[in-house]
Amino acid sequence: MAKSMMIAFLYAVLFLAEPATAQRVAFNDVRIRFNTNDRKQVESSASLIFDDTSRKVLIESGQKPIQINYGDVAQVIFDWSLRIHRRGAAKQIGLGTVVDVYRKSGGRGSESIGRTIDDRLAATEIKGLTSRVMMIQTNTLGSMSPFVIEIGIDDANAVIAKAKQIFGKNIYIPDVQIGYEIDKKSLPAAKTKHAVTIGKDHPEPQVRPDKALIVVACPKVDIPGSSGWQMKLHANDSVIAVNKPGTYSFAYVDPGEYLLASQAGFAGGNVNGFKMKLEADSDYYLLQNITVDHRTVLSGNPKPIVLLEIGGASFSEWKQKP
Repeated sequence: MAKSMMIAFLYAVLFLAEPATAQRVAFNDVRIRFNTNDRKQVESSASLIFDDTSRKVLIESGQKPIQINYGDVAQVIFDWSLRIHRRGAAKQIGLGTVVDVYRKSGGRGSESIGRTIDDRLAATEIKGLTSRVMMIQTNTLGSMSPFVIEIGIDDANAVIAKAKQIFGKNIYIPDVQIGYEIDKKSLPAAKTKHAVTIGKDHPEPQVRPDKALIVVACPKVDIPGSSGWQMKLHANDSVIAVNKPGTYSFAYVDPGEYLLASQAGFAGGNVNGFKMKLEADSDYYLLQNITVDHRTVLSGNPKPIVLLEIGGASFSEWKQKP
């Protein structure tokens, strides 16, 4: 009798424990952003669900419902976010993300100077830094178009903890840093003027063995009149890119140490940037972000985050005026 009871107990442990611990964890106040086939960015409310029973990540949204098998997840990137954002119905807008400067910014050998944000408390000390951006990459290339999930700061730690539990070493949380303000007078090319037109093509930058590649986008924002603003990107003594909100550009520079600085090209516009060591045969990905108080903040970001932005942007064709 005792032996049969022991066998029954072991059966329960082996075959019933997994369903008993399975969970369906839902986060209902998130938003999804993605690009359409005609290079527009769409944003809408969504629910993020981890379903341990079916072993799937579910994004429930009228705009873009998604199901991803746990086993198909190659990497999950988490990113701090500060962005101009409207609640409500789906909006066709730019990412508008102010993602702080990363020490490792998607290329090799990059080093920047700034302030590290390690936890929720420190993050809330920065005005407007109120959410996380989550990007899921899969092993099945080409199976779905890229997207990001924006998670409120109150849910961010719980989402990260759940994702770590499921995906372990496939979680990527870059060091987050804040760029610093720079005196405009210290930039030799601060007063240069430029003409910017929207290109008809969307060229893709390629890494060169003798140069460092810098790819930079300026996210579109929901600010009246912002479509005409220019954002210059300085590399030491030269302007190497000029964007408008909703455009991107790229440049090749010699390897070395640089002060990279984004300059808001309107009356009273600020300059924000950081120092970075750039190496040949390497690529670096930046965003010229615009804050609610009309400041520019330069950020170095993981390559997939910037490529998603570029997928909904136009190419900037710019030249310096005489």
